[in-house]
Amino acid sequence: MPSHRESTARKPASPEQWVVFATAYREHGNLAEAARHAGISRSTANRAIKQEDRYPLFRRARDIAKGLMPEGVKDYASLGIEASRAVEDFAYFRRRYFGRVDVPWADHTAHTVAQMLASPHKEFVLVNEPPGVGKSTFWTLDLPAWIICRDRSVRIQIGSSAQTTAQNYVQQLRREFEREHPMLASEDDKRKGLAFDAEATLVDDFGGFKPPRGEPWTAEQFVVKQLEDAAKGQREPTVRALGRDTKFLGWRGNLCLWDDLVDERGTKTGDAREDLARWFAKYAESRLEPGGLLVLQGQRLTPGDLYEHVAGVEVTEYDDDEDSDGWGEPVGRRKKYFHIKYRDHYVEHCQGLHNPRSAPAYDPREPEAGGCLLDPRRLTFRDVMAIKDSDPRLYAVSYQQEDIDPETVLVNPLWVTGGTDKETGEWFPGCWDHDRSMGVVPKGLTRPWLSLVTADPSPSKFWSVQWWLFHWPTEQRILLDHKRAPMGANDFLDRIISTGTYEGLLEEWHQRSVAEHAPITHVVVEQNAAQKFLLQYDQVRVWCQTRRVTIVPHDTYANKTSKDFGVQALLPQVWRYGNVRLPGAEQTSRGRANFLVNEVTRYPESDTDDCVMAQWFAEINAPKLRRFVERPDTPPVMQHRMMGTADFNALMAPRP
Repeated sequence: MPSHRESTARKPASPEQWVVFATAYREHGNLAEAARHAGISRSTANRAIKQEDRYPLFRRARDIAKGLMPEGVKDYASLGIEASRAVEDFAYFRRRYFGRVDVPWADHTAHTVAQMLASPHKEFVLVNEPPGVGKSTFWTLDLPAWIICRDRSVRIQIGSSAQTTAQNYVQQLRREFEREHPMLASEDDKRKGLAFDAEATLVDDFGGFKPPRGEPWTAEQFVVKQLEDAAKGQREPTVRALGRDTKFLGWRGNLCLWDDLVDERGTKTGDAREDLARWFAKYAESRLEPGGLLVLQGQRLTPGDLYEHVAGVEVTEYDDDEDSDGWGEPVGRRKKYFHIKYRDHYVEHCQGLHNPRSAPAYDPREPEAGGCLLDPRRLTFRDVMAIKDSDPRLYAVSYQQEDIDPETVLVNPLWVTGGTDKETGEWFPGCWDHDRSMGVVPKGLTRPWLSLVTADPSPSKFWSVQWWLFHWPTEQRILLDHKRAPMGANDFLDRIISTGTYEGLLEEWHQRSVAEHAPITHVVVEQNAAQKFLLQYDQVRVWCQTRRVTIVPHDTYANKTSKDFGVQALLPQVWRYGNVRLPGAEQTSRGRANFLVNEVTRYPESDTDDCVMAQWFAEINAPKLRRFVERPDTPPVMQHRMMGTADFNALMAPRP
């Protein structure tokens, strides 16, 4: 006889029960457990799955569950042909899932990042591109999506100058992992050849990305569903948004992507640039996991910005061959950041092919085979030439990745490094002596020459003190030493009363000059500073007498802007033709000389001008001091003191 429970008909399952069942079944794939959890009989649940047309509530619940819990992850071994190709071919990945038009720079960069991410060492990459080529979309959407589809266990940090900007990027990326229908391009973009309709969604080819309940899935951070449901419990997010304006100590990542961190706020002053550089080293770089990759990318805004700073950072390289006896020993120096620079227009490869619809794009892998424009569709030749005409400085810095427009600065950087100008074909000899160190007089020079020190002091900021050797026969201005640092008068020259000796930079350099057989004879100092720091002290006058050195006060403002004797009149030509010689045999010498180089190649837009002024002091005063070096070392009236008695008597005897 049937029991009361079996004879009593069950009530139809409610819509809420069907949603619970559909969600649990979609997450775990176990029909019996899902039915029990929802309070539905196993036979009813089985019929609903096999005969879904008869169960409209189940069909509706299944659609709801699809949004709440995407289908399970597809194992990489079971990926379809298209998905397998997409994880290997970034250009195909972008077109299939996002409808992007392929551009070689993006494909090349993506594969470079993937290769460096596989390195066992911490790697650092700097990438500069012009605006308008879709770089933010590439770095914050396309590339992270591709990396995640290749490896769901990766931990990515997407950083920006503001937390809200970074969260917008993360939210957009999260939406692509939820998308159920392929992305459709606008008719305008399709007509211009900028985009296509996507062919599939990421969920279609790779399975679900949304994790089980309890895991973060927000605009600030999210965790993607792992293979075999590995993402359980507490773990760091797959993607997290970071902003310079927020604290994020404790969070680390395998791939840290900093997009357009440099903004107007961080480039207004020299102090702002230094603050940003310190912050980046202390916080952003320190969040990288061992074996991870940090990418700093964006467009150049101004000379001396964070991009230029990190590009110049050098570190010691060590032998990492475990089979080598020298493992762990220093083997040299290397750049910390691998620098990738993309210019808008590659003049050296230009063949006049600029049609936006047909011109090939520049290919960094095969420059000779591609075109001359980085992205002829998005950043057309017509548009960038208009920018070049209206704002040459903006074009040079932001679009061509130059430190500054060579036409607007005191010294073209090419004059310093040497080489051929790609636009004019002019060749410049350069100013570096790669076989000479600081303090060393070049071999083979013969007198006459003038050895002098110039100084542009400051009571509260940096001094620039330079030691020059003017060699008249070759018209060379040879930089023998340069110190740029905060100094006081006692650091420049001081007397030790107890011993009666002198110390300070000037005494040190004078001793070195004597050892190099090129004794310093003149010190040119800005007039007000000369009165304040030097001429009022007896010890300075005694030092000058005993060292046979003359102090020359210089009036900075008298001729600074003169068309004949000003900074702009005297300095450019001596740099242009390589008459300025800089010591560059090793890093220390180059570093001290670069204080001057960095200023002259940015002046008048440089934050400081003390190095420029110090060189100008030398240049404007050297011609006036030339007569000193052309006079005999020993005055004729004193020659009798140098002669023997017989020679003197013979000289003075009356002539027959």
